[in-house]
Formats: sequence, C-alpha cells, structure tokens
Amino acid sequence: MAGPLMRLVPIFVSLLCVRAQAGSGLIAPGATLTPVHEPGLFLEGPTWDHYTARLYYSALSGLPQLFRWDDQDGAVSWLPNSQGINGTFLANDGRLLAAQGDTRKILSFEIGLFGPLDPQTLGENLTWQPPNDLCQTPAGHIYFTTPAFTGGGGSYVYHRAPNGVVTPAVTDMTLPNGVIASNDGDTLYVADSTMKWWRSYPIAPDGSVGAGALFFNPNVPSGNDPDGMTIDEFGNLYLNGRGGVWIVSPAGQQLDFVAVPEFNTNATFGGIDGKTLFITTNGKLYSLAMTVRGSAWRGTPAVNMPPNVTAGPDLTLKSHRRFDVPLSGTTDDDGVPDPPANVTARWYQMIGPGEVTFDNETSPTTTATFPGVGTYVLRLIGFDGLRSAFDEVTVDVEQVAVLDDDADVDQDDFGVFQACITGPGEGPPAPECQNADLDEDGDVDQSDYGLFQRCYSGAGVPANPDCANG
Repeated sequence: MAGPLMRLVPIFVSLLCVRAQAGSGLIAPGATLTPVHEPGLFLEGPTWDHYTARLYYSALSGLPQLFRWDDQDGAVSWLPNSQGINGTFLANDGRLLAAQGDTRKILSFEIGLFGPLDPQTLGENLTWQPPNDLCQTPAGHIYFTTPAFTGGGGSYVYHRAPNGVVTPAVTDMTLPNGVIASNDGDTLYVADSTMKWWRSYPIAPDGSVGAGALFFNPNVPSGNDPDGMTIDEFGNLYLNGRGGVWIVSPAGQQLDFVAVPEFNTNATFGGIDGKTLFITTNGKLYSLAMTVRGSAWRGTPAVNMPPNVTAGPDLTLKSHRRFDVPLSGTTDDDGVPDPPANVTARWYQMIGPGEVTFDNETSPTTTATFPGVGTYVLRLIGFDGLRSAFDEVTVDVEQVAVLDDDADVDQDDFGVFQACITGPGEGPPAPECQNADLDEDGDVDQSDYGLFQRCYSGAGVPANPDCANG
C-alpha cells in the first residue's frame, strides 16, 4: 500500500498500452486489461483461493472490507468490516493470511463460502506500525511489512517463524512496502517506497534474512511507489508500481511491462487454470489473460480435471421423527495433481430454516440431522488440491397432518384426512395422503386418526412440528 501523499504522484507513461514491445510471451496474444470490478475504492491485497475458486481482496477506502469475486456472481462483500486488512496471502495450509492494520495483527482465516471462519491471531503487537503486506515461504516462514507512512519508527519487515516467534528481519528501509518470497523460499523481495525501487534479500534455512541488494529499478520518470507483487510458476516477478506492472526475471531483467492507468497496488494469479493476472488499483480490479500460470500451479500438469462429485438423490422427510438422515455422496478424481492425488470433501448447508449438523462434515457418506420443517439445500464440495467441484441435494421436511396448502391443522385438513382413510392393512395411501400416515405403518386408519387429533391446532394457528411425537 502506498502512503497517503504518495498516491497523488501522477503517472508519467507516454503510452497507456497493455504491454510493451518486449515480446516476452508471458502475456496472452491480444490480451487487454479488463475491468471486472469498479467500486471506486482503494483496492489492495488480492488472493486467489483454489478451493472456492474465487478471488479475495481488500478495500481500504470507504468502509474497509474484504471482497469476494468470481466471474459468475461478480463482487460481494465477504467481510464487511475488515478493520483495515490490507495484504492477504494464501497460506500453505489453504487458509487466508491477512495483515490487519487497525488492530496491529497478523491473522489466519478459514476461507468459508459466506465469510471468514475460525479466525486465529498469528501475531499481535500494538507498538507495531500497521501491518501492510505479507507472504509465506514453502517452509512456513511468514514475512510481513510495517511501513511508517505517517511517521515514527518501526518500519520493518518482520519474520514469523513456524514456532510462532516474531522478530525484525529487515530494518534497513525507511518504508518497506510489498513483499514476496521466491518459489524455493531462498529469496525475499521487498518494495522500497522511499527509494522507489525493489530489493532482494537471501533467506537462511532458519528464516533469518541476510544483507539486501538492489533487485530492480526501472528507468522511467514515474515516481509512484513500488507496492505489492506476485510471482509466476517460473519465478518471474510481477512488480506493482512506477506506472504499471513490471515483469522481471529472477535475475532482475525486465521481461515485459503492463501500463495501468490508475495507481496499481498489487497483483496475483488466479482463474481455474491459473493464467489470469488480477491487478488491484485505486478504483478498479483488472484481469489480464496470461500464457503462464501463477506460482501455486508450479510443478503441476497443464491438464487437471475437477473432481466428479454427486451429493445423492433429493429427499423428502416427515417432521415428527428425529431427522438423522444418511447422505450418500460420492467423489472421485483423475489423480491430478500428484501430490496430493486425492480428493477432500466437505458438506455445507446453503439454505434452510435451521442449522443442519453433520456427524462428519468431511465425509461424502455421513449422517445429517435436520432441526425441523422446511426446505434445506446441502452442498458437497470435492477438492483435489487445485480444482474443486460441487453438487447439491435438496431435503424437504414436511409437516405431518397438514394436508392442504396452509400451515395449520384445522377442519379443512380433517376433511382431507377422512378422504384419505384406507383402513388397517389396506396398503399405502395415495401420494397426496402421505402426510396422513402419521404412524408410518403404510396405511391410514384409526391409529393415524388418534395422532391427527393430537396435531389439531385450529384455523390460523401454526401446526406444531412435533405434533405426533410420543
């Protein structure tokens, strides 16, 4: 994130084209910057999540929040009050790391379908400058920046070791900004917002950082701050700032350039195949088609089919029984990527009037308990490590003894009930009389009538969901 005053520096780029003439082959032929969300807010910190197949990114102006975006639903507010979350990063365990400026915390969230779950604090210190950007290496080392944009000390890059110990790692910059690690975890790249360039630092096996060196300094007049950055599967860096996105080899050689009209803050790779570069700016979220994939796809085959997922047949239940219902979902996959070459599964409740509980929410075949009358939709998601798929099952829990179209048990239902009587042992009732078989013995007789009388509520009085219990 740039400092408040530095955002106002104009961009001096003569041609606001999508790419320079370097011809790196990394940008898809004919690709152009495409706005996919234009909220007019200062956007930051994009992260693609493979499991939900969605992009998550922060807004720092207006009401600070985290957005979720996909090409079907567009942008929705995923965390309405983010308390100044700026940078985000997909952790090695699939959770979302976040630098929360207002609280001076480094957080970890489970990425839920409707919002963050299971928040955990990985680091907190009220004396820190607001945490800005962060990353994690394959070995589990987390690095985050705390630039003092409003003055004071404490402009550092901190290191959080896997054992939870947090120590300053880089202390020789006035304003460290964006940060990313190389794919092998041996090099740390840091944007220097004071000198307007990018530096690199060697990472030791214990996560400590050695002496830094100048990595990249483009010869352009734009004085916009270097900000966030991302990395592709071959280790090339995508550096935001100084007028656009600079694509630079691990050796510090410029490979290409994407001019961006607005001040651009950060970038990440995403999309199902990993070949979309998402760029956050002061006002817009852009996408750009690429020929190369992001670092999270490195080492995996180009062809990877999503899992095959079935949630099982739709179900109809009656309300006067305990609703412990076996679910018969299935998942299978093509074995790619390898590793992990296996499919993880999870059940979610999408809609329903009460909370459904699962004996084992991570097993395709499990038992679900439904709390009462209504229509429920359950989603089973399968995930192979890079791609996910889902299927849904609808469960209708019907109110016994309600035989017309209202919600009570009254004289109208009694009239229908009389027409439904078959007598003991006379076989199953007609489909429209199923809810008159209150004892579920396969017919409608005097036993059912006794239960029906207990269910009577009267006109306009909602029926008791458990009216026939006991």
